[in-house]
Amino acid sequence: MVERWHIAMMEPYATGLSERDDGWDANACRILRWRGYEVYYPAFPKKTHTTHRVTRTIMRPMFPGYVFVNESASGWHWLRTTPGIRTYGSLLIDSATARLAVLPLGEIDRILAAEKRLIHQILNPPPPELPYKVGDRVRVADERFAGCADPYGTIETLDEEERIAVLINIFGRPTRAYVSHEHLAALG
Repeated sequence: MVERWHIAMMEPYATGLSERDDGWDANACRILRWRGYEVYYPAFPKKTHTTHRVTRTIMRPMFPGYVFVNESASGWHWLRTTPGIRTYGSLLIDSATARLAVLPLGEIDRILAAEKRLIHQILNPPPPELPYKVGDRVRVADERFAGCADPYGTIETLDEEERIAVLINIFGRPTRAYVSHEHLAALG
């Protein structure tokens, strides 16, 4: 049987992602697989900030509300009765031919390649190019040190995790403080 991928529409509540053994999926996708369909639900990681400046990575679908389903020998009845899949108009229709829309050959491979490329770019970003080097005098504009520290300091170390150690005077004593490059301004 030739691969014929269709686009199925999901209900809004069904697009939440959960982790599977072989990747990320929506619950409706898991049920469709159990019913014998081949399903593809592309997703990518997205970094989000929570309270206390904690960064966590969550998965987001590339096409929210849509899932790719390969044509099955069992027909479309099981797809239409799957929880989380729209019961009426669950498959997209090509308006020109009034038939079920079919993705062009190789389109799933193109989307899969784009998904892999996007995941690689997000998980392996290029290191930031900082305009500073060890020994530079900088002005620290971090509200944590307002009123208790001299706003000027010297860069002591730079690391790969975008942390910069700056030697500043806090309460009249030289102290090492770690700050982000966003809180620094170079002195001309």
